[in-house]
Amino acid sequence: MTYKKNDAVVERDNTTKLKNALRMLDILRKSGRMMKTSELVEALGITSSRVINYYKSVLQYLGYNVESKAGYYGGLQYVKGEHLSSEDFSILENFLGEKSPLLKKIKRINEKVI
Repeated sequence: MTYKKNDAVVERDNTTKLKNALRMLDILRKSGRMMKTSELVEALGITSSRVINYYKSVLQYLGYNVESKAGYYGGLQYVKGEHLSSEDFSILENFLGEKSPLLKKIKRINEKVI
């Protein structure tokens, strides 16, 4: 995927998106509370709050229970207990490669969730 930023074309692949989604999961997991979208945007160092919903959908697709609440007191929160199935982990392993540092991080996060 390419996009334009300050008149420069920037390449952004799916691995970067997955990495940011996992960083968001880690932030939500460590906070243990409902976090505002603006807090997550700042913590992830991204410029658009719309991406947060994309990351949420990626995490939900992977089997993590990330809940959202609209409104002034709303935000996103990770609900403990959900984790990747062994089948989903195998799919990620095939996609990323066995020796991928990102795969190792996913494995560590998944083990903490159980």
